[in-house]
Amino acid sequence: IYLTKFGVYVVIFDLRELVSSDTREKSLEYLRFWLNSIQLHSPSASVFLAGTFAAECKSSMISSANDILTRLIDVSEPFVTKNRNESLVYFPIDNKTEMGIAQLRSSIEMAIETDPSVSQEVSIRWMVLLDKLMAHRSKNPYMTLSDVFGFCNELRITDEREQNECLNLFHERGNIIHLTATQALNEIVVVEPQWLIEMLGLLIRDSSIHVTEERFEKVGLADDFQSTFQTGITTRDYLDFIWTNQPVEFLLDLMKRTLLLSDWSFTMDKEQYLVPSLLKMRQEPKPKGIKFTFDFSHSFLPRGVFQRLVCLCVAGAAKQPNSLSLCEPELFENYAFIEIEKNFCLHLLKCTHTIEIFVEDDSFASRGLRILISMLRKLNYDVMGTGLKWQVNLYDREREDLVSYNIARERKLKPWFGDYPSVEDKPGMSKHTDLESFLSSMS
Repeated sequence: IYLTKFGVYVVIFDLRELVSSDTREKSLEYLRFWLNSIQLHSPSASVFLAGTFAAECKSSMISSANDILTRLIDVSEPFVTKNRNESLVYFPIDNKTEMGIAQLRSSIEMAIETDPSVSQEVSIRWMVLLDKLMAHRSKNPYMTLSDVFGFCNELRITDEREQNECLNLFHERGNIIHLTATQALNEIVVVEPQWLIEMLGLLIRDSSIHVTEERFEKVGLADDFQSTFQTGITTRDYLDFIWTNQPVEFLLDLMKRTLLLSDWSFTMDKEQYLVPSLLKMRQEPKPKGIKFTFDFSHSFLPRGVFQRLVCLCVAGAAKQPNSLSLCEPELFENYAFIEIEKNFCLHLLKCTHTIEIFVEDDSFASRGLRILISMLRKLNYDVMGTGLKWQVNLYDREREDLVSYNIARERKLKPWFGDYPSVEDKPGMSKHTDLESFLSSMS
């Protein structure tokens, strides 16, 4: 949602933590996460690494940090902008003494000036419209689409195609957030992206740090609170309360569209939703069945991909007309058991560089493979900017080992290739397919 294709990114880290052997691995994990995420969503963007507390570090520590970062990144790639003046791959800075701040600022400005996307010419009317939208932030963090079109008409931007092109440009540049996948999403234009972060943060947060249960006990939502943070299953009552006076339908649609939330229709209880990022870790899960894997070892497995894949599986099962008769899913941060439809049971297991899927019944193996590949592709198109790279491997009982998808298909390896069409032949897999239609095509 927040990483756009265009722009300049500054990844800030604590120099002291990077050079200390006690905290180095945690610091590197943080850096890998952000560098990989930016590379995934914004491959052409300029990136600066800025190490803080530089005034407290000796020159040997500055040099040591550079050696560590040089090993972390591919210095031959232009992805990370180098500090040419000091012959470093990063910029040592210090907020108290303002050490290195001016040089970093100057380098960022130069990167912006030389960015080809900045030179794109647009109508003066578009710029005035953007000023109006930004001025509206002080009144309200979002607007209705009709109000935005009202501004457009005042500025004589009356052609519908031009209006949409204008909003799309502002969205791509990160000035606004305007998603169009559903009617509810299309009707809201977020002019203050920080507001959206805050709204999602009211739900997706660490309950031991940011939330007090007493607040929910007073309004009769103690059980809803416990369910949300213990099982990842929240209720409409809970969401209505934390999002009081906010566009709840828009926020729900946005979270569904970005696979941060899905319907939960496996009980007769009140209206409920799964929030997979709130799930807890399970120790030593024991999946069963024949397995296939999504192998990300040649690139990386981004944080949140497993949870979103689980979200899609649950959404698919929840759409079944007999969902109340299905086994209630068992869900954890690193493991999931889901009965997609009657007797069609899957186990999903998250490992360091792979996602393993186990199909309990061989008669569903081919279909399970097809559906999960389609789901991962959908996730890649809709949420990850098509940046995910993976290989599919299938278990061969005869060899007692995994083989590649292509080899298995050539050999018509049982039980993976049988009566069902190949993934490429299944209709309804276009990246432009809306989520509801996609889930319907999976049944």
